[in-house]
Amino acid sequence: MADTVVVDMQTLKSMEKAGLIILHKDTGCIVPHWTGQRTTAYYVDNTVDGNRAFEFKNKAYELTYFEGCFMPFVVDVEVAKQYGVYGQKLIA
Repeated sequence: MADTVVVDMQTLKSMEKAGLIILHKDTGCIVPHWTGQRTTAYYVDNTVDGNRAFEFKNKAYELTYFEGCFMPFVVDVEVAKQYGVYGQKLIA
């Protein structure tokens, strides 16, 4: 199953370079998770223009907050709709 959250650092960096998002200082780094485990951070700071939704390379993306997270994640809207989780309350 494809992941709804964009975890490809090359894609996230390209989005930042295109002026769409602002990466968080921890994006791509190993960080503590609320479960006590360690995980790679794929959250971002924000979009550049403040809009939650944007297009990149002919695909729709949206910033989504997950339950228990203070930073948003970039979500592939098409994949989220395909798996029936678009617009639902998501838990990290």
